[in-house]
Amino acid sequence: MSIWQKAYETYDNHAHLAGVYIEGKEPLSPMCHMVVNAQIEISLKADGTFYEASALTKESGKTIIPVTEESADRGGTKPDAHPLSDQLQYLSNVVKDKYENYVAILSAWADSEYSTPKVEAVRKYILGETILSDLQNCGLITLDENTSFASSKYAKYIVRWRVYGSDDVDECWRDRATLKAWENYYLGLLDSQREKCFCLISGEQDISTSRHPRAIVQSNYGAKLISQKDTDRVFAYKGRFLEAEQAAEVGFTSSQKTHCALRWLAANEGVVRGGCTIICWNPNGKPVFKPTDDLFGDDDDVETPIEPSEYKQLLSDTIRGYKNELPDEDDVCIVTFDAATTGRLSITYYSEKKASDYYGRIENWYMTACFPKRTKGGIYTVQTPRLDDIVRCSFGTERGKFIDVDDRVMKEQMKRLLLCMTESAPISASLVRSLTIKASQPQCYKEYYNYQLVLYTACAVIRKYHNDLLNKEVWTMQLDTAKNDRSYLFGRLLAVMEYAERITYDKGETREPNAVRMLSMFCERPSSTVAILKERLVPYMQKLSPWKRAELEDLMGDIFATFKEEDGAFMNHRLDDTYLLGYYLQRKELYKLKEDKESEITESEEI
Repeated sequence: MSIWQKAYETYDNHAHLAGVYIEGKEPLSPMCHMVVNAQIEISLKADGTFYEASALTKESGKTIIPVTEESADRGGTKPDAHPLSDQLQYLSNVVKDKYENYVAILSAWADSEYSTPKVEAVRKYILGETILSDLQNCGLITLDENTSFASSKYAKYIVRWRVYGSDDVDECWRDRATLKAWENYYLGLLDSQREKCFCLISGEQDISTSRHPRAIVQSNYGAKLISQKDTDRVFAYKGRFLEAEQAAEVGFTSSQKTHCALRWLAANEGVVRGGCTIICWNPNGKPVFKPTDDLFGDDDDVETPIEPSEYKQLLSDTIRGYKNELPDEDDVCIVTFDAATTGRLSITYYSEKKASDYYGRIENWYMTACFPKRTKGGIYTVQTPRLDDIVRCSFGTERGKFIDVDDRVMKEQMKRLLLCMTESAPISASLVRSLTIKASQPQCYKEYYNYQLVLYTACAVIRKYHNDLLNKEVWTMQLDTAKNDRSYLFGRLLAVMEYAERITYDKGETREPNAVRMLSMFCERPSSTVAILKERLVPYMQKLSPWKRAELEDLMGDIFATFKEEDGAFMNHRLDDTYLLGYYLQRKELYKLKEDKESEITESEEI
């Protein structure tokens, strides 16, 4: 099925929520309605006389208002008015054509069989033409005789209505009877004026339309998924069709349902990354784990480390918890929206899967892309890097305390990583190469934690990339002292030399060891660089206790002894990206031993 049919299904499954306000959520608008931010609320008595008015905050101003096809799509100087709530320039008799348009459509509704007491009260008040003076008396607007009202900031203030004593619900925007009355009135009006068409979304006869809603994604308010047909171009359909309707037609009802559902999903379930909106949902409304979520929460708040042996069971239990909320046969839909221009919204990625397949792929990603991470608290715990962190670490630049990346890069790479996670596509070699380069340049990062994030992310992605190529776990999350890969061993050696220098520093000393400063050179000419580092390491080794010096020298000797004999001719060749795995895991092991011994000394002193 297509995204249109799934959105249509989503609306039908949640039709009972249309017009219902839930705290912290944007409401699902009924057909022929839209959600706007109102700035003013006017309260009337049941007879249409003014009672009071108040200003609205951005948080409290979310309001469902009735609209027509024309008013929902208006722009510039178009006078098409909304039928109930609208801007002040339409409600006051200052801009004549807009005011007359508003009165005409409101009166047509009020004179129909679908009128309600609230609609009649608003019409009576509007015809009295006192709205500007009433708002001025309440201190909500200030009229300047030297400035035209149409050019003032107040002209575009949206007003919503409350009518006391007209019904159980005073607020027009919460009164589902009023909302339903407009929907029935407008659908009946269009049905009597328009021809029927065969809708490709619903598969049924529907009211014909050529105009479709916009504002699916708030960040690209004017962009449309379905553009208005252009019949002015001579060659628009030449060679394929004579008329636009012969290509495809979407009926009015289907268009309204799908756009209302997508707008609702984008507002409540959408995640914006680099200007691209990502939505993951179940059409039945059941909770779904999203690719952009953190599976285990904020890993920097971890107090008890997760070991590699524990991670698999924890992952399995966590995924099982999500599966219990969503039956295997239910669907999971993922879509990304991006506006190429201010008027065109495009679907850059769409996928729908059964829940069993979806969670199987999610579990596979988290199982193969995990690696021990050093948190800000100094604890190593197994985690899987977030997709947006992978992009930032691969292509970003440190700005201040954070790593930032261009929006265009973020949206493009996020789409690729979504494919890797949800479609089990291989990670691109270019991304791995970029991460390796970034992780080999620690001097580019002023913030220590930023470089640690880059290094951890690089190791996690490199491990997954190579294991996926071999279709088995060759590269593990624990130090493998028996592995004789040349790059891996050089990485281990680098970690030992860095550690040997760093542990001689005085408390609070933050300068980087020679091994870190020469990391870029080390990648290109490892054997030559090791010789230089060993020479520079001599004064630091002399500062160590005899047993510690002997321990480190033995460790370096063991690493040298592990090299394969045939590596002798290639010792100074450029290292592969796997050197980072050896470097990271050896360093982790060394500092873990140091912390364990310090802990033992502290405990013995206490005894």
